[in-house]
Amino acid sequence: MSKKISPFVFILFFVGNFLYSASITVIYPGHGHLYRAYSYTIKWVKSGAMDSRVKIKLMQGNTKVLDISNDTPNDGEFVWLVPTTIYDGNYKIRVKTLDNKVYGDSKMFEITSPQCIWLKWCPIRVNYPKDNDCWEKGKSYHIEWVPYKTMNFYVKIRLYQGNTKVLSITDSTLNDREFTWNIPASIPDGTYYIRVKTIDNQKYGDSELFRIKTNCPNLNSIGKFLSEKNWVKILLSFNSRTFFLEGMDKIRNYLEQAGINKPVTFKLLHGNKVVANLGTFSPVLRKGKVIFNSIPSKLKVNINVERKINSNKFYKLLIFGSGKIIGEKVIQVKR
Repeated sequence: MSKKISPFVFILFFVGNFLYSASITVIYPGHGHLYRAYSYTIKWVKSGAMDSRVKIKLMQGNTKVLDISNDTPNDGEFVWLVPTTIYDGNYKIRVKTLDNKVYGDSKMFEITSPQCIWLKWCPIRVNYPKDNDCWEKGKSYHIEWVPYKTMNFYVKIRLYQGNTKVLSITDSTLNDREFTWNIPASIPDGTYYIRVKTIDNQKYGDSELFRIKTNCPNLNSIGKFLSEKNWVKILLSFNSRTFFLEGMDKIRNYLEQAGINKPVTFKLLHGNKVVANLGTFSPVLRKGKVIFNSIPSKLKVNINVERKINSNKFYKLLIFGSGKIIGEKVIQVKR
């Protein structure tokens, strides 16, 4: 005599399989280097039903080294400023649901200092384009990089897709941190990255993945505005021993035009180390329009003058929205 299987058993079987199939895959960081005092976006993808919030840990093997975040939305991204107190070594990132039922580990990567002495240890860091930027064909953009103490006076710049070189953007240009590129209309729409390489082929650096399209969407961000050169400057006042960011009215106008309706936070970095928190500014809604009237045209920057800020050093303005970087620009102190 055959036994009938209860429908309840089938329900348990399918529900169990469904829950078991839930997974978290950490896609960044992967193999490579992260540098102390630099900001990075930890990225992961989730599959299946799971907790809506996660915690993020820095691990060495199965040993927890640091609580990066004890509670953050399970939305696939988290901006992390690597502490200067982390020792050199190999690590991995663990993203785990708050109920401890699902987790995922990144690939092994190395944390080191960006400072270097010998040429063979010095990487090239490509700052622009940034992750998921959209650059339109027929328009000009600034490729920006930091050579650290690279001794070569010239570099070459290439456009890559995977391991395939798509285009030689330039075979030789001064290693002066910036190159203006007019994107040819003949390049197919797709995802690419930029490689900046020394002429002697000893050292190179790759940008994050970005998109080239015929028409880029009107993104709810300030990325387009930040691609413009010299849009804001830092003025040094010797009399009042005070620094100011001028041009904040331009940022305010663009935020309003972009319709960004959440608070934004400004930070000033030197060598990707935060030297000043410039504050968080919230918008108001008037007659259906977003207004950032709390952002002044001239923003005071509280920096200790003893830091010896001068016109030869480079700084970065970082702008956060909803905990994510929505724009950044390397700027130079101007007297």
